[in-house]
Amino acid sequence: MKKAPSHDIFDLIKSFDKGEKRNFKLLAGGASNDAAKQYLVLFDMIERQDVYDEEKLQIHFKDTYGGQFAVAKNYLFNALLKSLSQSDNQPASGIAAMRTQIGKLLDKELFEIADKLLKKAMREAEYLEAFHELYQLIDLQIETNMRRRNISWEVLEELQLRKAETLALISNIESYRNLRQRMNNAIRAIGLDLGQGEEFRHSIWRGIQADPLLQSIDQARSYTAKFDYYVITHRLADLLQLPASQNVSSQLDELVAQRPWLKDMDPMFFIRNLMQECSLPIINGRFEEASEKIDLLEQALRQDFPSKKNTKSMVLWFRLLLGFYSGDIDPAIAALEDTEKGYAAVKPKVKVALDTMILYFVAQLFFMRGDIRQALKWNNQCLNSASDEHRMIYFLSRLLNLLIHFSLENHSVVESEVNSLRRYAVKHGLMSEYEALLFKGLDKMLGQMSTAERHQTMKTLLKSIQAVVEMDPSARKKEEGLRVCLWLKAVMADKSVAEMLRA
Repeated sequence: MKKAPSHDIFDLIKSFDKGEKRNFKLLAGGASNDAAKQYLVLFDMIERQDVYDEEKLQIHFKDTYGGQFAVAKNYLFNALLKSLSQSDNQPASGIAAMRTQIGKLLDKELFEIADKLLKKAMREAEYLEAFHELYQLIDLQIETNMRRRNISWEVLEELQLRKAETLALISNIESYRNLRQRMNNAIRAIGLDLGQGEEFRHSIWRGIQADPLLQSIDQARSYTAKFDYYVITHRLADLLQLPASQNVSSQLDELVAQRPWLKDMDPMFFIRNLMQECSLPIINGRFEEASEKIDLLEQALRQDFPSKKNTKSMVLWFRLLLGFYSGDIDPAIAALEDTEKGYAAVKPKVKVALDTMILYFVAQLFFMRGDIRQALKWNNQCLNSASDEHRMIYFLSRLLNLLIHFSLENHSVVESEVNSLRRYAVKHGLMSEYEALLFKGLDKMLGQMSTAERHQTMKTLLKSIQAVVEMDPSARKKEEGLRVCLWLKAVMADKSVAEMLRA
């Protein structure tokens, strides 16, 4: 016996009022291809039927849709549902759209269609662990059954139990999400309070590490919660400078393989790991390897995170960073001026630290190459864009400003800026012995007219700073100090800083 054709699409079209029909045709007619026009023809033919006759439709469209009428019918049915969720000019998507469609179907008393769509939406919500949506869908299922008058107390009790379990899953996820937020807030706060020592920071990380939620993965009751557990554990291992946990990384990879959408939950976690793969060879002087890693970073960002903002800025920043550490300035400047991927193409809005750091590194590169006027131009942009949120970049940029104006022999500017920056450093806990020596040395050199006198002061300052940075536990202070030492050597040798660095 031939299987009777489904009447769902017929019942749905017949339930549409004039406004809903008009909205569907506007949406379907928005596409200019012939296939879309054929779907409108199919809609009109079904609408004109008094009794659903699929055989007649198949005869009419036998040479259309590649002979696959069932595919065409399914496409039209989904397009009709989509138009329902957009008929109020508030486009929805995914599960939220289906929930809107189900509500409209219930209002039309198309219970059988609503029930099918409801089951599909619940399966998708469970897979995506969209538990807030699932909770509302369970309510819709209860409403559907009650309006059809076919719900028993046993079924109602089962659905109420499912609602309670869903609430528990939501609560569990929020607990891990709050813990991750706590960690991120601590990182942000410590980043702004630079006067605190390493032990203070580590005490905070250890406090988060001791949280009961992190004592066992079994407490994470969903893929989402497990993802947060591994992300927090991975991040804490980095912050506490613990040996990299291959076990955590492999488990995280396995988790993402099972639920690929987890990558979209925290793109920056994965991007940060990619960035670390670029940073390590740069810092360790493996510059060829670093260049290859940057190319891989660019490819991965384009493929896996095409909608993520600032990814082009990240790639540009690494190319500038490579030039900064290697002294190979020209390729970095070429990357900056690239018409498709350079600064003009990236057009950062200078609202995040990364964009401000680009300005700072560009200024540094021109300064290292000996192009002081260009260095001044870019450094002024950095100073104008930096804010309290970017305090460290602002401070480093002002230190660079001192060296730029000293190189330009703008003595009055240097004198004024030394006094101002000294007060700023003291106020914000940024003054160390290294900065005190630098300010004192620049003050002294301003009053010296002969090159010989200045070079002698530079030699003394060089030895003093070298002695201080050897004893300073802060990697950042060591790097700052060594770069000033490099500048002093370059001035005395009448060479560019880039030449000295490459040598």
